[in-house]
Amino acid sequence: MALNGLIFDQRNNDSKNWRRILHGILGDGIIRDCDITFTANSITVGDGQFILLGGVIANDGAETISVTPTLTDGYVRLKCRIDLTKEAQETGPGPVEWLTDFSTTTTFPALTQEDINGTGSIYEGEIAVLQIVSGNITALISMMPNVSGMNTRDF
Repeated sequence: MALNGLIFDQRNNDSKNWRRILHGILGDGIIRDCDITFTANSITVGDGQFILLGGVIANDGAETISVTPTLTDGYVRLKCRIDLTKEAQETGPGPVEWLTDFSTTTTFPALTQEDINGTGSIYEGEIAVLQIVSGNITALISMMPNVSGMNTRDF
C-alpha cells in the first residue's frame, strides 16, 4: 500500500520525512535567536536554532568560529554544512559543521545544495556575510532571515 499516515500513534517516522515536512512548512531560516557577533578574527553565533532544508540545527550555547582572512579587504561568508555521509552521534556535531569562504565582493561561489531529503548527501546554507577591512572583520553585512511567518523571540 502506498498510503502512509506519518504523524499518528505507533508510526515509525524517519528523519527524511520530518525534514520534508518541516521544509515545506518553514523553509530555511532562523527559528530562534542565533545572534551574530564578531571580533577582528572571529565570528560568534549565539545560542539558538535554525533550519536548513528541514534539518533542524541547535546551536547550544554561543559558538565562536576563528577566521583567518585570505585577503586584506573583502568579505567572509559563514555557512553551515549538513553532510549526511558523516554518522550521526549521540553527542557532538555529527553531520553538521561551520565553514567559511572569502570573496573580494559579496558574490560567493554557489552553495552545495543537494536534495538531502531525496538522494543527495550535502546541503549548505549561508548563515552570515561579514566585511573584512585591512585584514580584520569590521561589519555584519547580512545574516540568515527568520523562517517564514515566525516570531523567533517567542520561543
